[in-house]
Amino acid sequence: MAKTRLARRRSPFKFRRSGPSPLVAKLRTRLASASKRARSGGGGSTMTRDLISAAGAAALGKAEQAGVLPAKVGPLDSALVIGGLGAFVLPRFVGGRGGKIIHDLTLGALCIAAYRLGTGASLMGDEDDLSGGGWE
Repeated sequence: MAKTRLARRRSPFKFRRSGPSPLVAKLRTRLASASKRARSGGGGSTMTRDLISAAGAAALGKAEQAGVLPAKVGPLDSALVIGGLGAFVLPRFVGGRGGKIIHDLTLGALCIAAYRLGTGASLMGDEDDLSGGGWE
């Protein structure tokens, strides 16, 4: 009896592959390249950015203590103004590596403002001081 075309298509031996699936090889290649990218720049760059943020916070504290920077800018705390502008506004206008560094430096100042807010300090200035801020 002659086999029909349909019978030949359903034969389990016709579609048997020898060797691994090409999808497995593709998956292995993608995993290898992803792990290589993670090893090359993932950990070190994040730690560097964290250190820059800590340095920005330390620089703000030192500048306020030395009197180089006012404690208040208008009615607002200087850490809030510097951190807000530097972390959220300036990186929109300054791109590339410079924008990232500005963001990281001023993010430290924003963290100081958040800490002061958490401890109950007034970020809007003292209620007694209605002069509009300035150098203290």
